[in-house]
Formats: sequence, structure tokens, C-alpha cells
Amino acid sequence: MATALEQAVHGSVLMEQARLQCTLSLSQYEHIARLRTCSLISHACFSAAILAGHTADSTVTKAVRAYASDLGLAYQIMADTVAYQLDVVRDEAPVSILTTPPVLLAVESAAQLAKLAVLGTEGQMDTSAVVSIVNERQGVSQAVAFAERASASAEKHLTALPDSRERMALIQLARCVPRPGVSS
Repeated sequence: MATALEQAVHGSVLMEQARLQCTLSLSQYEHIARLRTCSLISHACFSAAILAGHTADSTVTKAVRAYASDLGLAYQIMADTVAYQLDVVRDEAPVSILTTPPVLLAVESAAQLAKLAVLGTEGQMDTSAVVSIVNERQGVSQAVAFAERASASAEKHLTALPDSRERMALIQLARCVPRPGVSS
């Protein structure tokens, strides 16, 4: 668990650096999300499997750890997507929206992302330009689809587990994550 906490802190530091520099690729976002969120959930599931009597290299332990990692990614994508939408609706979009999945999926390159940070007058970010690009390229819909793929991947890992109420509960949890009422 100490490793999970270390990775979570490391991921948070990387995200803050990316926000300050306004440069982040989708693959970097996923790497940071896996450090920040997935690592802790994955290590918790690993610990639970060990406490249930499974060995570290058992099929069950590997399956729940992989499930948790993908579930954590789906959760983080949706949490950041909802945060983006709330910031836009409140018209309080800070520069940090540039590191959210809807924006990262809508922009064509890291260079375009950096340009968006200073498109406005007096060196301020032009939020309307960012929102326009996200809407035009369906960034929110792409983010929800990204979360759905991560959730489906999480669910597939559970095929290694025996049929049980617990397995069904984990499947239901995976199916709930990309559907918190987000509208594109």
C-alpha cells in the first residue's frame, strides 16, 4: 500500500506540472491517471485477494488487480469530464480544463493545446475557443466513450473469477462508472 500512496503522490505532482506547462498528451494523461487513481484501487484489490487466501501470482489476484486498474481509469476519466462540464457551465473554466479528457481528445496535438492556453487577449486563455473546439469535435462524447472502453476492459478481467454474487457486484460497478448522467 505504501507503493500505491507513493505512486498517487507522484501522479499528482506530474499532473500539476502538466497543468502549469499546459502540455499533456492523452497517453500522458492515462499514465498519470493510472498513478493517481488506479494504483491505489489496484493495490487495495490486490491486498484483499491476498487476505482472502490467494497468492500474489494467482489468476484471481491478477484479475482483480487488472480490473481495478481499468475501473480506476474509467472513474478518473469520468470525474475529470464532469469537472470540465461543471467549469464550463459555471463559466469558471480555469487553465486546468486543458488537462481534461474532453479537451485532450478534441485537440490535434500538444502544440495546439499549448496555443489554446494563450489564445485570448492579454495572455489569458480564451475559454470560449476551448469550449468551441471541444463541442465541434465532440470531446465530451469521446471522453465518455474512452471511459466506456476502460470500463468494458475492467469487466473483461472478471471472466477469470468464478461466478458469484461478488463477481456480479463488481460487474455492476464497472457498468455504472461511465454513466453518471453526463450528457454530451
